[in-house]
Amino acid sequence: MTETPLIEFKNISREFTRYDGIFSRLAHKLRLGKPLERLVALNNINLAVYAGETVGVVGESGCGKTTLGRIAAQLLSPTGGDILFDGSPLASLPDAEAKRVRTSIQMVFQNPYASLNPRRRIGDTIVEAALAHKIIEPKEKRSFLKAMMNQVGLAPELAHRFPHELSGGQRQRVGIARALAVDPAIVVFDEAVAALDVSIQAQILMLLQKLRRQEEFTALFISHDLNVVRHISDRVAVLYLGKIVEIAPTKTMFKSAHHPYSQALLAEAPSLDTTKKKFAAIKGELPSPLNPPSGCHFHPRCPHAQEICANKVPPIQHLSEGHLSACHLGDAIPHIDANQPK
Repeated sequence: MTETPLIEFKNISREFTRYDGIFSRLAHKLRLGKPLERLVALNNINLAVYAGETVGVVGESGCGKTTLGRIAAQLLSPTGGDILFDGSPLASLPDAEAKRVRTSIQMVFQNPYASLNPRRRIGDTIVEAALAHKIIEPKEKRSFLKAMMNQVGLAPELAHRFPHELSGGQRQRVGIARALAVDPAIVVFDEAVAALDVSIQAQILMLLQKLRRQEEFTALFISHDLNVVRHISDRVAVLYLGKIVEIAPTKTMFKSAHHPYSQALLAEAPSLDTTKKKFAAIKGELPSPLNPPSGCHFHPRCPHAQEICANKVPPIQHLSEGHLSACHLGDAIPHIDANQPK
């Protein structure tokens, strides 16, 4: 890895305001009526992704994973903080350079059917951006398309089909090929295998493992499936209610997770080997992001919570090389090994 991150989130926040129709918007502009509800999807996120690595982002539904991915792909703008690409703030780039950077960050979406134009043949879908950005000439279209389809394991004869004529796995491969066609610097995978059958998931993951072996392949891999993240990521960031609570190399995370929430996620991850692991659900329900708990957001569900946890936001602490955790209790938390019996 290089010293300068390829993409870096610095104190990134994102808020959504809840409006109850056009009159609510008008009253807000005129500063009339009661204050609007605000949902803080991301709160002071600091995360770096280096060239050549895959960073996994995990957490329960509603923790802000997809929002982070969409901000990385510049589909959403942050309400606070800066995004740096190769050391330069995106907000201050000239228009031409900003356009080039947007092309360099591609996204593979969760629903492979909804993300494809149903009226376009998949061959045209794959090469459209490469032609528009003059990465290839029109005369190179056929050979380029064949190469891209071969790269993701699609038969070239499928190029003339429409999305509804393909299986879920084939459609997701089209989405991956479309993302790779512009030779991106980083690809954001947003739950890219969540909607697929287990056998198709395995095929897509094998494809991603093949891509990872390429030296410059960089990815932000968003998933709620810890077993998938374990096999695809170099580092893992754990989100809870819009905050990063722990970051660690993958082996460290699964061998000695520190934060109680990370430990709880590992404890409830399913396993076929019942002799090594006993299922344990996280107690309580995820609080509403419209009204998150004070202090450490996880304290109402934490088995180790103390008075300070309810009153003070825990800072991120360095535990070891590349291992950070936001917990007041420090070494007082017993470490767990996800590979050992309970």
